[in-house]
Amino acid sequence: MSVGCACRLVASLAVGLLVTHNALAQPYVGLGVSRLSLNSEYSSVDGRSGTGITLFGGTEFAPTWFAELSISAASGIDSGPTENIFYPADSAEYDILRIAARKSFPGLADQSWTPWVTVGTAYHYVSWDTFYYQLDGSGLSFGGGVDFELAPSWSLRFQAISHRFSAHDTYGYGPFSSRSTELSAGVVWHFANRLR
Repeated sequence: MSVGCACRLVASLAVGLLVTHNALAQPYVGLGVSRLSLNSEYSSVDGRSGTGITLFGGTEFAPTWFAELSISAASGIDSGPTENIFYPADSAEYDILRIAARKSFPGLADQSWTPWVTVGTAYHYVSWDTFYYQLDGSGLSFGGGVDFELAPSWSLRFQAISHRFSAHDTYGYGPFSSRSTELSAGVVWHFANRLR
């Protein structure tokens, strides 16, 4: 999944949020910088990390509960020689597509900031830059963060997400047990002018 594809997906999400918006919903979209760290039984990408972008959006489906879609991508990640089918060391792009439920706790803190936790599922895709080769798989994600209100429609978000997933390569070898950590900071625009 390219960054361009990620941008189109989030743009589609934003249009959907505008179309379905009602007085009770709390839709939002955001953009940030993320640090992706990957550890895997597959030695070629074990212990690798990279910095990229994260795009996300969501809407409230019950008081203080949100459905959220996020896409994170980091390119230029060093990858070692592959296993099973041999390709030499290369660089790769790592993408994460995540859909999750987010629970905020506005009553636990000052009105200017809101802590939250999240749990969901994510699809992971590592694509080699030079060769036709990739690892992909899905699994669970969980984490938490905090939103700081900057203005009536704007907030600053800091979050940490942990992923656990099982991956196969292009030729079906696997599964390879993998885990990754996503640390990000971003800016959020709230359509309804309220932070929860």
